[in-house]
Amino acid sequence: VMGPGFSFSQDVLPAIGDAALGAKASGQWAPDFDTDVSRKFVADFKAEYNRLPSIYALQAYDAGQLIASAAAKADVKDTEAFRAELLKADIKSPRGKFKFNTNQHPIQDIYLTEVVKKDGVLTNKTVEKIFADHGDAYAKDCKI
Repeated sequence: VMGPGFSFSQDVLPAIGDAALGAKASGQWAPDFDTDVSRKFVADFKAEYNRLPSIYALQAYDAGQLIASAAAKADVKDTEAFRAELLKADIKSPRGKFKFNTNQHPIQDIYLTEVVKKDGVLTNKTVEKIFADHGDAYAKDCKI
């Protein structure tokens, strides 16, 4: 079985159960990423919520970092300056490199993952990078 990363995210795996074992997915991050930023994010999340973070948790974390970074550098009431700081994407994401494309969608690496059971918990294991610095297919058509 193959699907998008959201289909096999940490928050849905308990509902699918062992039927998900071996399923492959594509996504921008998995809890086993071997970087200092990712390890800290996973450890802090587990300490707070007693479970592994999902891809949605990663996106929320990145969004919070983006807002905090922009707010530290620009007055939020100055919408143009604040927006310009948001677009700089000056954050350290658990997913690694992060920047915005011309249409404000992330340019990011995409990975193949596989659902495994580790320490009795269903999770996604990174198999390999399948795209480097991947932008969405519609960026060139966006008029933003």
